[in-house]
Amino acid sequence: MSSIEKLSEQLRIGSYEYLRHWTLKRTWDIFWPVFFVIFILIIALLTHGWMTEKTVQKRTHQLRRSLVNQRLAERKAQKRAERIEFLEKRSLVGQLSSIVAHELNTPLAAIQNITYMLRSRIDSALENNTSVDSDELESIEEQLESIETQALKAGKIVDKVRSYSKPNQQRKTVSDLLRAAKEACEVYAKKADVKFENHCKSGPVYVHFDEIELELVVHNLLKNAFEASSTEQKSMIFCSLKYSTDNSVVLTITDNGSPLTKAAFDNITSQSRVSTKAHGLGLGLDIVCSLIEKNEGKIAFTLSKTRSLITTITLRSADRELISASQSAASAVLKNTSA
Repeated sequence: MSSIEKLSEQLRIGSYEYLRHWTLKRTWDIFWPVFFVIFILIIALLTHGWMTEKTVQKRTHQLRRSLVNQRLAERKAQKRAERIEFLEKRSLVGQLSSIVAHELNTPLAAIQNITYMLRSRIDSALENNTSVDSDELESIEEQLESIETQALKAGKIVDKVRSYSKPNQQRKTVSDLLRAAKEACEVYAKKADVKFENHCKSGPVYVHFDEIELELVVHNLLKNAFEASSTEQKSMIFCSLKYSTDNSVVLTITDNGSPLTKAAFDNITSQSRVSTKAHGLGLGLDIVCSLIEKNEGKIAFTLSKTRSLITTITLRSADRELISASQSAASAVLKNTSA
């Protein structure tokens, strides 16, 4: 019977017919170790993939954070370098100011002494009834007054230049921005087509600014506008004066110069304000900005539709009390001068 039993098992007949059909239970009973190993491998692969993804995300976040920190450090280093360069320029201005003030005081004093001696000789000639042509005498008088006026003005400029090295000195004073802008426009009207528009009142437009410093600021900005537009066939400068909503005074200067590149505009608006001129120290705009900031004003640079530079200065309108005090001081100075 054993041979018959073995043949039945091989032919899957009789009591061994169930071998023709696979069931889940039979499959599990036979192959459960294999299934268990496969399940463990799948779990291990999923765990490894999850851990790898987390590690990659963590490393990516660290790299991004490191890159951001590196960029911030580079920007801080660049700003620090620009600040150091700016402070070095200002220090150089202070040293040059002291040297210029010391050297120019001697010839200015000599000019004043010569003016006094010439005036004394004229007075002596008049007292001795020496014949002097009246027209010639009047011309000499006018020239002497002009020399004396310019010498006094130069002395004020020297004192102001010397004060640049002493930024802690603050003095409340007012100046007529309308007069300063008109005089500067008249100077450059001989060289270019200058259009000045006054949207303020017809009288003086007083602002919190020293007179000499205000003239320096306006002349420097108009000079820059003229130099920028000098490359064109016809130089044109547009200057306008108006009040803002907060009763501040806004002076806008525009030129028709060549379109500025992004690098050139960045040089102007950056703190270091690197000069692109072939001559000069490149300190004019730094001095202008420092003077405006010292007098609690604001300066802004924008580009027009043709990418020419638009410079906007915003200054505080002077208080009536300060205007009255300034006018009284000016009157007292005139009386002392006349005396």
